[in-house]
Amino acid sequence: VRGGTNDFAVARLTAAGVEATRITIAPLPCLLGEDDPPPDWDDRPIDVAICANLASTDPTVHGHDLPTHTKVWQTALERIRSRIDKFTDGDVPSMLTAAESVLRMRIDHPGARQSITRLLGGPAASTLIWQDLVQHLARATVKTHCWGLGWAADAGVQLRGPIPGLADRAAIYRQAKCVLFASPTGVVPADVLLAAAAGGAVIWRKHPLNTRPGGLA
Repeated sequence: VRGGTNDFAVARLTAAGVEATRITIAPLPCLLGEDDPPPDWDDRPIDVAICANLASTDPTVHGHDLPTHTKVWQTALERIRSRIDKFTDGDVPSMLTAAESVLRMRIDHPGARQSITRLLGGPAASTLIWQDLVQHLARATVKTHCWGLGWAADAGVQLRGPIPGLADRAAIYRQAKCVLFASPTGVVPADVLLAAAAGGAVIWRKHPLNTRPGGLA
């Protein structure tokens, strides 16, 4: 079993019952050959490239359709939206508690609470972050090309279709002056190093995990 360079994957695997001795930490790939130098800046037609799928922010889509769950979810989601610039997944527990206090409702089931915390801090927050970022880019008239599902037609970016395979993403990054990554979890995907190897500017969102083993820094 192979995880990433971050201990998040290891924790998920061991929690699922996988023995630690069966887990191998594999380094992230960085595809660059000595005979394949990155293109010059002027040879990169894409200003900003984004490869990201947007998840739904509707709790019922994720299986949480009880009235208490949906109300707490929506209230917590608005709190995330209000501080989106500095939000990370570690903020979710306190935001969830604050939402429960305002609504005078509580999610008592441990499994439901854990699931909502994970979803709000991961896919739902990621969607809010990407939507906020592309709005800023659109207002600044930055030409942004986006690959992925779930984007609105009027998102302010040039939609290029689903996220392609690894080799095609490497080719995209070689065409881009800048590549954005905006995870709220701090878990480093392989594409960060793939984009760095392509020679463009890589922008990564600040997270407390950055300076820990397996983090970006």
